[in-house]
Amino acid sequence: MYEQQPPDQPGRPDHPPTQPYHPPGQAMYNTYGADNPMQPPYPQFGYYRPSTSGLSVAGMVIGILSLTMWWVPVLGLVISLVGLLLSARGIAHTRRGPRSGYGMGIAGLVCSLLSLIPAIVVAVFAVGLALL
Repeated sequence: MYEQQPPDQPGRPDHPPTQPYHPPGQAMYNTYGADNPMQPPYPQFGYYRPSTSGLSVAGMVIGILSLTMWWVPVLGLVISLVGLLLSARGIAHTRRGPRSGYGMGIAGLVCSLLSLIPAIVVAVFAVGLALL
């Protein structure tokens, strides 16, 4: 029906081409300087990232392990207590100095407490059965 493009669409032979974003052959930004708004940011030298508390990490790992080992009569109780102590020390360690790992200490404390109650019950039954 139409042999030619409608007059409002670009791409017609009499339509001038659009200008490029920057002139060809030149860099996108000239030089690095204060007057150039497209200057890439400089890296932050001297940035200090606090190290993670090893006690918090160990408490979390032992706390997760205690969730799987609470059913072993005496070993589950020992693992739960060790995870509880390491997590508590890790929390105190992160509050005193510039260390991260507070959340890992809390996670280890919660896991150890959750496994401590059934570990105590299992240990009491195992000792009671052994004394019979």
